[in-house]
Amino acid sequence: MDGESDPATPEVIISGPADGRSKHPPLIFIHGAFAGAWTWAEHFLGHFADLGFACQAINLPGRKGRADHRRLHDFGIQDYTDAVTAVIDGLPVKAGKPVLVGHSMGGFVAQRAALEREVAGAVLMSSVPPTGLAGPAVALAMAKPLLIWEIARIQAVGEGTATLDTLHQAIFNERVPAEVTARLMGRFQMESHRAVMDMHAVLVPPMAGLLGRPVLVLGAEHDNLIPPAFVHGTAAFLGTYAYIFEGMGHAVMLERDWQDAAECISDWLLEVFG
Repeated sequence: MDGESDPATPEVIISGPADGRSKHPPLIFIHGAFAGAWTWAEHFLGHFADLGFACQAINLPGRKGRADHRRLHDFGIQDYTDAVTAVIDGLPVKAGKPVLVGHSMGGFVAQRAALEREVAGAVLMSSVPPTGLAGPAVALAMAKPLLIWEIARIQAVGEGTATLDTLHQAIFNERVPAEVTARLMGRFQMESHRAVMDMHAVLVPPMAGLLGRPVLVLGAEHDNLIPPAFVHGTAAFLGTYAYIFEGMGHAVMLERDWQDAAECISDWLLEVFG
């Protein structure tokens, strides 16, 4: 599907206090691969806005509906990082340093952005580890070889070849009704080949920006893409512990029990930052 056939996609979805003022640190939500800021708008932005957080969910370059969608495969992880740092730079000084909330690829981008800008902290949810995707890819190939083959085929040929079953296996646990996947299927897209390659070829893990900062590391019991072992590894790299949501799959913010995850994050934010 070409970008021109979709409604215009904003670079950032803003939610929260109308004047942008909040006693809490601003939150910048960074979506995962094959997706967009809409994943946060489904449930999370409203939840955090109701608690008084000023939220911005960024649409990374190349998303459907953006003018640069046709150049998707030109963008790498550094381009995505630059997009996030631009949002950070655009925050009012009075807002204070942001907390980055990254899911999957967005968690890896958050780690990279924290190397380039000072942040208050981060939430890494089902995040690509600091060491990249090589480990999780091998684990998926061993556990579900047909699924990784199907994902690779879709990435090579195009999102129009994806099946409902493939998407459901990749992002949800089996308890999520197929109707949910069917409703969301058309909103997913291909991911930049260059960005995917970048995550498979990590030379220096981007840990330094978050070391010593408050970091909440979260994962899901039935995550086929970033299994709990890798979530625990990310936490160990950063000197903290991971919390794993039982009965959930990769797309935690879209799961039936999404509110459990949202409340876990908001409770942590209020405890750490007030």
